[in-house]
Amino acid sequence: MKYLFLIIFVESSYNVFAMKFIPFLFFPLLFISCGFQQVSDSDKIFKVQAFTVKSDSSLTTLSFPGRVKSSEEVNLSFKVSGTINCVNVKEGDSVHEGMFLASIDPKDYQLQLSAAEAQYNQIKAEAERVIRLYKDSVVSANDYDKARFGIEQIQAKLDFARNQLSDCKLYAPFNGYVHRIFFDPSSIVTSGMPVISFLSAGVPEIEIDVPAYVYRNSDRVKDIKADLSSVSGDSSVSLALSSFSPKANANQLYTVRLSIASKLKTLPNPGMIAMVSLLFESSSKLSKTLIPLNSVFESDGKSNIWIISDDGTVHMKQVSILSVESNGMISIEGNIPENTQIVSAGVHKLVEGQKVEVMDPVSKTNIGGIL
Repeated sequence: MKYLFLIIFVESSYNVFAMKFIPFLFFPLLFISCGFQQVSDSDKIFKVQAFTVKSDSSLTTLSFPGRVKSSEEVNLSFKVSGTINCVNVKEGDSVHEGMFLASIDPKDYQLQLSAAEAQYNQIKAEAERVIRLYKDSVVSANDYDKARFGIEQIQAKLDFARNQLSDCKLYAPFNGYVHRIFFDPSSIVTSGMPVISFLSAGVPEIEIDVPAYVYRNSDRVKDIKADLSSVSGDSSVSLALSSFSPKANANQLYTVRLSIASKLKTLPNPGMIAMVSLLFESSSKLSKTLIPLNSVFESDGKSNIWIISDDGTVHMKQVSILSVESNGMISIEGNIPENTQIVSAGVHKLVEGQKVEVMDPVSKTNIGGIL
């Protein structure tokens, strides 16, 4: 009986202890668990690689691929419709100004001219009689006016018939060569339909397409060079601005025509490719800044980078890509101060205001950070 009372007493004491002290044991664990759930991504510190921006020189060179174009290129066509009965040239032929190129069968237009001449002679004879009678005061002034205007009307009709017969032949508008022939003899063509593509024999030009920021800063261009080493052996050929299209094409680029200012032993042929370099004076809009390709990411359809501030947080900045270099770097448009640090690796894991820790640069003797 004594032992039974002792067991009941111990069990009661244990229950009292558990009720008083076990909640205090679980409380710190609950606090710690809740504390971890309140940590957000922006409070985490990510380790990132950084790149220090360096300014470029006072002059900026931008390169664009170009195409050699003829200084004058026209599609020749007949002013009248009909059947082509003669093509006097072949593709690639060199021709001089005024040379006969092709013709349309003139029989129908010759008949129209003959009819117009006969009608002209008849009306002219009648009108001359009325005019003589008017001088003798035999006919009225109204009849005289009809006769005089009738001659003018038939004269215009005769001239039109003569022009149509003359338009049956096609001549070279200037010295050049035949680029392409679109129709062979026996083909029926309508007026205005291109028949022969004709290129001038003068010094060719080079055509390039440039983005809007180059168009806006065209007045800052100091020098233009072209690399024609694969064509004429000249690696640096001076160019001059010939024309600048004021309207962008479907790719939102502006077409620039450049004339060759240097004298070349061998002129490039239309269709050849040439690399054109534009040398600009320094400006905030055209300052050339080189950054790693991996530092640029896309957000809302625009290119951006992360700039690391002095307090170790990152902030998004929009940039415009000018060109991609061959060494894994890209050239961007925008005024970024020198010695600014930007994130060069891990850009897709960050958010605005994220705290970061810059990793030590990889040693040249420890490529890849393996050691």
